[in-house]
Amino acid sequence: MEIALPGRSMIKRFIASYPRHMLKLLALKDAALRRIFDRGLALPYCCVNVLILGLIYGLAAIYFSQPVLNGSSSAGAGYNTLLILMVGATVAFLMHAGAALFLWVFCRGIGGSPLFGPVYIGLGAAAIAFWPVAPGLAALQAGCLGPVLAVFTLAAVINAAAVVYAALRTVTGLSHLKMTIAAVVSLIYIACFMYLWT
Repeated sequence: MEIALPGRSMIKRFIASYPRHMLKLLALKDAALRRIFDRGLALPYCCVNVLILGLIYGLAAIYFSQPVLNGSSSAGAGYNTLLILMVGATVAFLMHAGAALFLWVFCRGIGGSPLFGPVYIGLGAAAIAFWPVAPGLAALQAGCLGPVLAVFTLAAVINAAAVVYAALRTVTGLSHLKMTIAAVVSLIYIACFMYLWT
């Protein structure tokens, strides 16, 4: 059984259209995600955006955890940068899948599309909005506290939430009211889950 690799035309189309589509998605254009799905580029965008999110988080974690990684503590002795980058990418994909599942359940429960795939892929495409959040989160986790960092991270989270809201509303077909209810319930549930997990 042979695995079909993407052809040159698909790769060229991806490279040529990626910046334009991502800028429209970040600008909260209603039809941006629909166009991405119609052109068959949603899944590649999803994979690339989540992978880069994980790599950004991994690089930021390496940067802000230098004292541990340089051996000033025995805790950093067994780690290397490649391992941290791989863990960052893996965690990004796992968190993406978990968040997509929670969001799909609550969107479906309030009358959204019964299909999981569009929610998973739409959330992955919208993951580009979380790129600025990743360094702020890694810095906060490493103990780098400060008002500028906190304001930056909060602003990045609010922007990312707006992009995800617009993307999920597009793929689920929910009204603004229903999508807001689903988003609030999802956030409460995920926050409670994270609190109990940590």
